[in-house]
Amino acid sequence: MEKVYEFWYNSCTLVGEKASISLHKTLKGAEKALEWHRNEKYKEWREHDAWRREEYGKEYERVKRDFAENEVWGVSPRKIED
Repeated sequence: MEKVYEFWYNSCTLVGEKASISLHKTLKGAEKALEWHRNEKYKEWREHDAWRREEYGKEYERVKRDFAENEVWGVSPRKIED
């Protein structure tokens, strides 16, 4: 049987489930897709965090979130069935 690599993402570990984002012929390809996706999410987080700092001012510490606080990314091998 052939094998592929699934790149998956869970946007909220508290209530969500992981979702397949893409399938790849190689582990390296799946890891590259994961890194690209994580970097894009980091860019979004930075923009939103900058908005929070400006919007909340002194109250920022109360509402701040760490990057990927409840998110997780992964790569898993998968068999291709007949």
